Amino acid sequence: MPKDDKRYNEQTRPTTGSGNSETAGVHHVMYSNALNRPMTIAIFGSIAIHVLLGLYALWVIGSALHPSVTERLLVIKLQPTQRDDAATNQAAADAATARTATTRQARTVDQSGLQNRRPAPARVSNQRIEIARTELLEKSSPDPQTRIQASKPPKKTPDKQIEAPGASATAIELPGPEPVITTITGDRSIAKSTADPAAEKSPAIRLNPVQQKMLAKKIQKWTRALHKSKSFASPVTWTHKGQVYEAHFTHIPAKGDTDIAKVLVEVLTRQNGQLLRTQMQMKMLAFSHFAQFVNRWDQRVQMHDDKLDGRFHSNSQINFAWDRNVRPQFLGKVTTASERVNFSDTRGYRYRDEIFVGGLETGVRSIPLVHRYFPHAATDPDGSQQVLQFTDDTHIRFYADGSLGWRKAREGGTQTRVQLTGQTVYLVGAKGKTLHVSGEVNGSILVYSPSRIVIEDDLTYAHGSTGPAAVGAFLGLVSGKTIEIAAPEVTGPGPLYVHASIYARQKFKVQDYRKRENSLLYIYGSLTAGTLSATEPRFATHIEFDKRLEEQRPPGFPVTRRYELSQWDALWQEAPRLHLSKY
Repeated sequence: MPKDDKRYNEQTRPTTGSGNSETAGVHHVMYSNALNRPMTIAIFGSIAIHVLLGLYALWVIGSALHPSVTERLLVIKLQPTQRDDAATNQAAADAATARTATTRQARTVDQSGLQNRRPAPARVSNQRIEIARTELLEKSSPDPQTRIQASKPPKKTPDKQIEAPGASATAIELPGPEPVITTITGDRSIAKSTADPAAEKSPAIRLNPVQQKMLAKKIQKWTRALHKSKSFASPVTWTHKGQVYEAHFTHIPAKGDTDIAKVLVEVLTRQNGQLLRTQMQMKMLAFSHFAQFVNRWDQRVQMHDDKLDGRFHSNSQINFAWDRNVRPQFLGKVTTASERVNFSDTRGYRYRDEIFVGGLETGVRSIPLVHRYFPHAATDPDGSQQVLQFTDDTHIRFYADGSLGWRKAREGGTQTRVQLTGQTVYLVGAKGKTLHVSGEVNGSILVYSPSRIVIEDDLTYAHGSTGPAAVGAFLGLVSGKTIEIAAPEVTGPGPLYVHASIYARQKFKVQDYRKRENSLLYIYGSLTAGTLSATEPRFATHIEFDKRLEEQRPPGFPVTRRYELSQWDALWQEAPRLHLSKY
């Protein structure tokens, strides 16, 4: 027990002696209680007084810093027909300031220490007034980030903002729906209508990586099967990660025999309660889309001193060779159905990017050649096609004026010359017959032979390969078997120029390729072949893809059974109508 408590007990305990001792002890206790009671009352009274004074001080400070309820409920609106008078505006501001001062003076404290909160009522006349910027800063904007600096001049008013000249208020009244007050750039507020169509328009949303990857796989699958139109007559629906998707396919047939068929794909889904769509366009892949296409690579042939500007595809393994002086070069993407490419007979070191500038992809799906080909449409309802049949081996020469001359190979007689009048022209050879071609092409022409076509001399576009005059000039050479470059004694020395899209189902060959001329075979267009012969040392081959072939083809040129993606922005946009069957 503590020492003080023990002493107190000893003083208050009665003793066994005379009565005086017992009485003294009791008197001591009574004296101590009488002395402590007034002290306790004084202490608690002092604390209560200090608490009341503190509360009163806090109340006074709060009253000075914050407006009254009446002031906070004061709503100021601008008159739409307010006069552009600086004196009137100043008088209105002074009146508002005077009423505020009167309100503050009405706050009094009575003798009991309680505040008398009965300010004089503010009488607002029928004429609406404007509060000055400094007064508005103190009363209506507790958040410092939304307060307007009184020293800043007002900025130019937007078209939708109705503001009287010379006014400085930040909240204004608009006709129509109730306005929403928004802060613009931290220095002023404008009223923005919630019925604004532009504000309600939903922006485009980019597909997330998971959706892009999923749709990329779908696109690969569709491109291989879209030629089966009946399979995509109705929408295709699937679910991915709990989200429903639906694809609608619209087939757009080719408008003419130089056009390419397309398919418009619309993918829809519901996301966050909103129906969204993304659109893509696919086009049928023609063989003329490839700068060079080889079905079966001859393993005795190597790509050595060759240059290719455009896409290259092979359904089999390709052989490459280089030395210290020359190398093959592919400026476009190279794809092959083989799992690898073969580098043989190489001398020196070459970087991979030196050869495959546009990239290399192996193990892709093979693309079969056309088994049956019809050179022109069975019917010609608009009469735009011109078809010429050749029943013998024939030498055909094109002229820059759009005419055509031919003579039979056996007779060696005079040449027959006619003017080509069709919008598209088909020159069709009989089975087992050879067509020999050369000259300057002016028009959209397809030369077809079931057996053999021989290029005897330069075969170019009369007006060049670019410019307005060359827009409608296309030449296609299609053979059911072979297309050949004639012997050197026929073509003559020097380089040989061929402007055409070539399709040789069995083989494209260069006659006497072992003859050392070290010249150039330049093909502007495309080259598709079942297989290729060597061209060196007679020719180094340079193939440049005709960019016009991305959207058009020579008349009736063979197409694949494959589509490819041509347009897609990978964006979700709000669908204009609800036609998702799952919803």
